[in-house]
Amino acid sequence: MAWVKVNRGNENNLRGLLKNNPYFTSDSDLTAIKSQIRGAGEAAEKPEKTGKDILLRDLLFLRMARQCDLENESIDIQLKNIDTAGSRMLSALLGEEGLKNMAPSGRGEGITDPGAVMTRERIEAWSRCMIHHGGFRPAGESPLFVTTSEAVADYLETISSDAINALDIDPIKVHENDCENKTGWRQQVFEQLISAAKGDTGRQNYPFEGEDGCLLSGQIKLSLFSGNNVRDLFNLKDKQIRVCLIRLK
Repeated sequence: MAWVKVNRGNENNLRGLLKNNPYFTSDSDLTAIKSQIRGAGEAAEKPEKTGKDILLRDLLFLRMARQCDLENESIDIQLKNIDTAGSRMLSALLGEEGLKNMAPSGRGEGITDPGAVMTRERIEAWSRCMIHHGGFRPAGESPLFVTTSEAVADYLETISSDAINALDIDPIKVHENDCENKTGWRQQVFEQLISAAKGDTGRQNYPFEGEDGCLLSGQIKLSLFSGNNVRDLFNLKDKQIRVCLIRLK
């Protein structure tokens, strides 16, 4: 990032970097093909990447993805703020009746789901990093994966040979920090997740609502995914991969 800031607008430095650095080229590029023909007629073998090289590549990819997500989220928030300010201005100029007749701009409807971009690559890189650091089985039990990305849950369902919807509460009231029902609500949600993860198909008692003034709502969905594709993606041998989707609305 520092290099980009220093060399912004200097195309010569970028050309020199692309010309001299082979990591910015592909074997199928025209320049690479010409280089192979002019050489000994046989492409040089690529050195095998070590586990450390793969780990560094994955960490770099995840860091770049995180940076991209933060920048996109910032743009979404700014667009939403612009729409909010515009609505306030129109309301002041036209009044409430005039504002009702105005067509919505369609911007700022919500924050973009970052999991929809390079979904498989993100999961693979994250999974390899977790395996390297021994984060999957600290207690020797099957892991429960949690995501806030609906795109990730949808993608896992498409590559699975079988998907079981073990628990789906939508909408569910979210009891906030100053809510007196928060402790009991959490315990009920926890018990339902444990029961669903174990495959208990008995009657579920949904968390109580309560008139406590809490305004937020969300979704809790626990899915059990099966098949070689999803197992290979997480590099696990479990018959079922447990993934919990949690979203605020």
